[in-house]
Amino acid sequence: MTTAQLVRNTTTQDEIIVRALSSITPQQAETIIRAIQTGSYDCDVQTFDDYNGYLSVLIEPRTLGNDIPAYFITGTKQHLELLKAHNDDLTPIAAFSDIGDLSAELMGFMA
Repeated sequence: MTTAQLVRNTTTQDEIIVRALSSITPQQAETIIRAIQTGSYDCDVQTFDDYNGYLSVLIEPRTLGNDIPAYFITGTKQHLELLKAHNDDLTPIAAFSDIGDLSAELMGFMA
């Protein structure tokens, strides 16, 4: 794996670049889940682990309806992205470098 851009030449033309990424950590996902559970929010929290082991979090309301959005958190542990899912739209809200800041912002939307 690499974190740098490789220079392509005849020696490296057949090499595959695999970026070294680190997803949301299980500890960060647990922080989000605890924040949701300690509040009086009527929602479910699901974590998704894709085939590469990258985590993402979906927070969706238990009450079905078009007026209540769901929230999706993805990204890397240093660049957490908060998105709002409403009807067929997935809208980026903000990116955070700290899980505490993301949790506070999320709780503001859900209040």
